[in-house]
Amino acid sequence: MKRFTRTTSASLSAGALALALALSGCGGDDPAPASTSGGAESQAPAESAAPTVPEEGPTGAEAIGEARTNLDNLESVTVIGSIDQDGESMEVLGTGSLADDGNYSLEVSGSIIPDNGAVSIVRADGTYYINGSESYFETVMGDTDGQIADTLGDKYLEVPADQAEGVEDMTLKSFVDTFTQQDFDVSALKDPDAPGVLDTADASPDDPDGMQVYAYETNDNDGTLLYLTADGENQFAGIESPEVGNVLLSEHNQAEEVQAPGEDEVMTMEELQEALAG
Repeated sequence: MKRFTRTTSASLSAGALALALALSGCGGDDPAPASTSGGAESQAPAESAAPTVPEEGPTGAEAIGEARTNLDNLESVTVIGSIDQDGESMEVLGTGSLADDGNYSLEVSGSIIPDNGAVSIVRADGTYYINGSESYFETVMGDTDGQIADTLGDKYLEVPADQAEGVEDMTLKSFVDTFTQQDFDVSALKDPDAPGVLDTADASPDDPDGMQVYAYETNDNDGTLLYLTADGENQFAGIESPEVGNVLLSEHNQAEEVQAPGEDEVMTMEELQEALAG
């Protein structure tokens, strides 16, 4: 997963923003990143006119307050992140609904899971589907021989919600909530100039032109930037922090609905137990 590389149509100089991105339910890190790349202004879909983008963004206090409210009200989103903090690294890719009972998919890897393991989680229609590395299943199911991962192969383990203790804490919403939990010092934010463009290709392949954003920085110049969309919707688009990592949010309220894996891609708990016993 690539990190942001700032190249925008406007000058987005480095700045500082006090952050401590904490992962609820996952042990204390957060998501982050995709790459930023320069380019011309993003074009709207063919059926609609290109949005009018003000040359100057709203003030920090005004923007953050509105964006925080918008984030609280998000119904769906795509998140791509890369974190390196306190000696632990984590990469995240998630998409789908933020509703308590909504469908989403989430992929997490890195040292946050023992032995730089990985896990892929799909929640669809109240059921969880899980596939992970040997170290993941050793951590959550006590499988010290790697038999579960070997038996599953590329298939997902179907886990009813009432048996998903622990897994249900690692949700797409928990990553998005890291934004709402931040106490941003808006008094220190510099007001942005003209918008730049974030490359969202990693998270949104159907959006090759990227996402127009305003970049907010503080006066501390530690290299941290907070991105808000410049399309008039004022959504959080991402954070770039040298101390914590990077995260990109895209497809605000437009993420595709996540579906359950097909029957040939799934193994039930009963089937797994039979396979292990045989």
